[in-house]
Amino acid sequence: MLYNKIEDKFIFEKTTVQLLRGSYKFITVVWPCSERENIPDQGFEKKFREFCNIKLSFLRVSQEREMNLGKQLTTLSGILHEIDLVTESSKVIHLFELKNKSYLTDKNDIIVFYAKFIDYLCNNPHLSLNEIHLDFLSFNMFEINALGACMGLGIHPISPTIRPLPILIDNAKRIEFELNNGLELPDCYANKYDDFVAKLNRFSSSIKESWLSNRIGFLSETSFLFKKSAVEDVQNLAYELIKLNSMCKDLLFEIKKIKSENEDYKL
Repeated sequence: MLYNKIEDKFIFEKTTVQLLRGSYKFITVVWPCSERENIPDQGFEKKFREFCNIKLSFLRVSQEREMNLGKQLTTLSGILHEIDLVTESSKVIHLFELKNKSYLTDKNDIIVFYAKFIDYLCNNPHLSLNEIHLDFLSFNMFEINALGACMGLGIHPISPTIRPLPILIDNAKRIEFELNNGLELPDCYANKYDDFVAKLNRFSSSIKESWLSNRIGFLSETSFLFKKSAVEDVQNLAYELIKLNSMCKDLLFEIKKIKSENEDYKL
């Protein structure tokens, strides 16, 4: 059987995949078993920073309570903002907002995070020379309008029930590798995988213009380009992301059932 394939133009840089995969592992495996501290976020930010420093040591990680974007930068407004965590490799910068609260993440949480970055960017146009990703890591669920805002603004949402797009794509590629190396899925799951990849390609095409690397460009030390590239029907895209996560979860569960227990196989 010939399966649909993830289009190469939608595949993310390796360190982005490694970081976001690690972030999803933290939120689903590490944090639920971590000892809580008697502070407002229960030590969520501190534990994630420790996780990044230990498990993702190829990255440069910002210090606690970083107020200058990890680079001694100031803002256009003159008011410094705390970005919870900044990681940097030779190719990519990731900015994280970290939330461990009892209420759902809402659209205002997303907008405020985006606005903080824009305030730094407006005073430091050279940031547009980098590939930059914005990541929102929440231990609680996202309201549908918050997910929609992430789709429209090019932010990767991560929660226990939401794998961000780069991880969905990476999982699809891993499943493809297994299928090409002899793994046989029952017909219903083989068809589900084919449908999953087709939907994933369409979804990626719908939101690819929202990524910062497609929206901002360097002009000079005092100016940068910001391209209008509206993403249509973001609420529907939010529901589609939820559906893709459900399909991915079902496929991974079936594959892990099929694989021998003695094999060291992880998705």
